[in-house]
Amino acid sequence: MKARATIFSSLNSTTFSVTRVKRSVPLRQFRRPVCSPASQLSPCLSVLSRETRFIHPTLNAPLRRDMSSSTHSDPTSPPTFEFLRLESDEKNKHLVRVVIERTAVHNAFNEQLIAELTSAFRHISSKDYRCCVITGAGSSFSAGADLNWMKRMASMSQEENKRDSLQLFDMIYAIKRCPFPVIARINGAALGGGSGIVAACDIGYSIETATFGFTEVKIGLIPAVISPFVMEKIGRGNCSHYFLTGRRFGASEAKSIGLIQESYKTPEELDAQVERVTAEICSNGPQATRLCKDLISKVCDMSIDDPETKEYVARQIASARASPEGKIGLSAFLEKKKPDW
Repeated sequence: MKARATIFSSLNSTTFSVTRVKRSVPLRQFRRPVCSPASQLSPCLSVLSRETRFIHPTLNAPLRRDMSSSTHSDPTSPPTFEFLRLESDEKNKHLVRVVIERTAVHNAFNEQLIAELTSAFRHISSKDYRCCVITGAGSSFSAGADLNWMKRMASMSQEENKRDSLQLFDMIYAIKRCPFPVIARINGAALGGGSGIVAACDIGYSIETATFGFTEVKIGLIPAVISPFVMEKIGRGNCSHYFLTGRRFGASEAKSIGLIQESYKTPEELDAQVERVTAEICSNGPQATRLCKDLISKVCDMSIDDPETKEYVARQIASARASPEGKIGLSAFLEKKKPDW
């Protein structure tokens, strides 16, 4: 979708000026979509900072709350979505891509996108994929919360706000607990909850021009729901710095604090790295990869002085060595051939 003209309002004047959203980082085209958008995007409103608002005539128009497009009775069939799509890869059948597609509002969340992402990751988690890539269509990865959604939440009760927040947590948790590795391909701004998604992924690669930030305090809110995922990723000290200041930062800084692994100058370089890493992951033992992800999650909370840690890691390697996949892998290594998995 072409970048739309965006209207900015001066804080000290009623005069409006028109400027264009910067050139988007193109998403490579894949030939085998698993799911496609069900309809055109509905007009919405997003906020990227305290000073900048994206204005649309239908500011107060409620978004459709019908979640039927992201629910399905048959758990074996792929769900259909309005605001995202799933793609398989002709070159790598073990890889699946999740593409957020609300480009008119820089892929910002509302309650429907939250439900769709949760449904998508629960669906792919039940399949035998070996790796997932999540990215955004257009110029942004995700600008965080949609302002229309936040406006509605502000008018609702504390209990209703809690229910919506629990659904947001479930979305991030579904990404975090996907049984196989999830790679974030950050093609543009990843703000607020967008940075929360990045934190929930196992690996992150970014375009150099991407912007990150936990900007909630700028509009009088706090990054409560995403905080456990971000804290685990970048640590308490970094969370104190970025949560309390709410300032934005670039890809090199995101790399230095461990939010992402690397950044690249061009979309082509970014995609080449994502392709290399996904191919590498998908060539590994599929069960071993899943067990390794689980191992990382559990061992990081263990103490090396706890006897249970010793028992746990010994059980894990013993089980892997005795497994059919472990035997195939060791045999192939000794015979100097590729394992058949």
